[in-house]
Amino acid sequence: NIFLAQTNAMTAILSHERDSKRIPPFPDNFEAKFDIFKLKVAPKHGIAPEQLQLLLDTKALVTSHKEASVSFTRKDAFVICEEGYRLRTLTVNDLKAMLGKAKLFIQQMEDIVSR
Repeated sequence: NIFLAQTNAMTAILSHERDSKRIPPFPDNFEAKFDIFKLKVAPKHGIAPEQLQLLLDTKALVTSHKEASVSFTRKDAFVICEEGYRLRTLTVNDLKAMLGKAKLFIQQMEDIVSR
């Protein structure tokens, strides 16, 4: 849900820019949207590189969970077994930190669209 919220916020700002004719039409897939967002929108509106990295990290997390052969809960952590049985763990604190950063990103997108 965090990834969907971030993606929808990014799409909202891209649609706003598109309606204002500041960016060309773009395909409806994450990679194309992210590239346009990173190259044209982020520098113009002062979006920090950390926010862009958060989007990529969240997408990587969702992708690794979908593609994981095994995932389970252990000692208040969610464990994802990635390819080659590399383990990736998510704790409640990790998710809270990710959520906090995502809220800031979404608020920043809302401020840009409402101008």
